Amino acid sequence: MKNLFFNVPARRNFLKSNAAEMRHIVDEFIRVALAFPHLQFS
Repeated sequence: MKNLFFNVPARRNFLKSNAAEMRHIVDEFIRVALAFPHLQFS
């Protein structure tokens, strides 16, 4: 997944630091986990 958008210039313009991108991913997982408490991630 790290280089999924490596050759798409439009996406590259919106990329932030690795920490910022990871924070967005974690925030989304938390949002899904709170919305659907019966689901489990492993």
